[in-house]
Amino acid sequence: MENKKNSVSHITHRKALIDDFPLIFELYDQSHFFYPKKIERIRPYMDVVERNWRNGLSTSGTLFWTHIAEKPEQKKTATLTAWKTTEKSWMAQHLTSNKCPDVVGKMLRNVLEKSSAEGCHSGQLWFRPENKQVNKLFTPVFEQIRENTRYVKTLCFFDVTPDLIPSPVSSIAIRSCEERDIPDLYAFAVKIRGRVFADAEDLSNRDVCLSELDSQYRRFSLMRRRYCWLAADSGRPDYPIGAAIAYRGSLGFNLSLLENRCELIVDPTLDEKMSKAVIFSLIQAAKAAYPLNNNSASPCFYPFKYIPVLVETHLANFFHSYFAAPFKTYNHCIWLYDGFNEWLQAIGTRYRKVMERAGRLKNIADVGRSKGYIMDDPREAERLIQKVDPPQVVESCILEHLRSGEIMLDLGCGPGVILQEVKRRIPDAAVVGADISRSRTLEAHRHLKAYSKAMAVAADVSELPFQSDSFDLVFARFLFQFMKHPERILEEMIRVCSPGKTIVIQDLDGQLLWHYPPDADLEKNIGDAIAFLSEHHGFDPFVGRKLYHYMHNAGLDNINVRPEIYHLYPGKIPERNRRHWELKLSIILPKISGFLGGRKSAEKLKERFMNYLLREDTLTYSVVFTVSGKKLGKKKTGALDER
Repeated sequence: MENKKNSVSHITHRKALIDDFPLIFELYDQSHFFYPKKIERIRPYMDVVERNWRNGLSTSGTLFWTHIAEKPEQKKTATLTAWKTTEKSWMAQHLTSNKCPDVVGKMLRNVLEKSSAEGCHSGQLWFRPENKQVNKLFTPVFEQIRENTRYVKTLCFFDVTPDLIPSPVSSIAIRSCEERDIPDLYAFAVKIRGRVFADAEDLSNRDVCLSELDSQYRRFSLMRRRYCWLAADSGRPDYPIGAAIAYRGSLGFNLSLLENRCELIVDPTLDEKMSKAVIFSLIQAAKAAYPLNNNSASPCFYPFKYIPVLVETHLANFFHSYFAAPFKTYNHCIWLYDGFNEWLQAIGTRYRKVMERAGRLKNIADVGRSKGYIMDDPREAERLIQKVDPPQVVESCILEHLRSGEIMLDLGCGPGVILQEVKRRIPDAAVVGADISRSRTLEAHRHLKAYSKAMAVAADVSELPFQSDSFDLVFARFLFQFMKHPERILEEMIRVCSPGKTIVIQDLDGQLLWHYPPDADLEKNIGDAIAFLSEHHGFDPFVGRKLYHYMHNAGLDNINVRPEIYHLYPGKIPERNRRHWELKLSIILPKISGFLGGRKSAEKLKERFMNYLLREDTLTYSVVFTVSGKKLGKKKTGALDER
């Protein structure tokens, strides 16, 4: 059941359909993305570019997609396109918008979170340093990612005509890379460009030519190939001093022709004479990857007589003087999976600053900042780990609703131990956790980093940064008791749940309140404290009994309700549970000490409650409700499925 309010007050996310191609390129035009030299180069071949993009969009997101984020009532739109550049990595490109930073911020988070959940090993993007807006956005973001998970390199782009290159120099040995050459290629790339670059480009893969990936593209009349050569001193042929990595792709996938780039990697310790010899020899070899092909119906169509060559900045002067050619600079940025969470946090922080300056912070999820969550405390993650029994939760609440290959979202995931157990039980399932606390999100990331298709993100659960119809199971445990507007949370859960799939909510009823024999003064003090928590923090000790009503009113189908005893302490509370309650009250009560009359009064209330639990003649109990329901409807045919 789709939330009708979304069309008015929220950003909508979707993947572009084939017929959205004119909309995408119209936005490119409006945002001045087509600067004169770029459009001059591709204008004669726009029919081929359009065909390739339409073919790409027809892959249902498996190889190529464009993400569209919109605020329809304000006519605000942002788009981002991505395509699979190697088996392990996706290239993100062509970020455009009509001046709506809140939409852009949400879109970037949405794309990154889904990419990580789907097991993406790494992401890449290219941008011109001269583009001040993009440079201001991405440069600080990458500085916040650990060095061992990021790569940033400034490269110079030249159009090189191979006919101007002298014949290969006899003192340079060139070998075309085959499977036996892969270790040397990988080691040389690590030496010169670093491990992040070599891993993201998948240069240790035996399929160095990307034959398997190319076969996937060919099914849609597209192509993706790679050709590699190593250069060495002919006297020491086993010690590479240069490499050429030539990529071939369907024309116009990247409107700057980066899908067809040839990267030259040259040992920077070489003298000028040897560098020239290596460069000339590698370009002559790479020429074989760029045969002139004027058959516009072919996936291999390449009508240019030049090669788009990228080199590091220390070679720029030589290229510029020798070829008398202008050049452009690009920043090539890569982030590995282990840096995804830091990427997301940095994007959120960056856009929060943008929105604060614009006076519109309310329009974007405030990443990393608690919005009144009463249990926000550095000790909370450890308390939750000690309290929860992940195997029991997964067995009783999740296994019957989640199959291998499906995607699960856990709202209020805390330290991620439940998702960790899901991955142990269903290794092929993809899991995503969302929690408003950055510290607990980082703790969850620590628990999940050993697993593929598993991640946690900091997000406001009332305004999730995920596309509609994205998850096969949406789960929330002990979340609703702390939510001031639980119906809004349920609306978001329904929005991101796929039609016909399941929502499961588990929460308490009677927590802190059900005891015998009664202690009138204690009950009054607890009742007053809970009333304060309810008014100022949204705490509801009776939310469990309301879950069926919420689901029924939201239009869910096949609703199932299972009540069970949760807390049950006949007589003196067990020591393990005593420590748990001691810590829980130590977190809560200081935050409402002003209402209670000061810290001493808060400590006194805590002491009285704990003493009651330690009595041999008392009974304390509460109930937990587990309620599940299915989202009605069928997935729209023709829509591109993010999975």
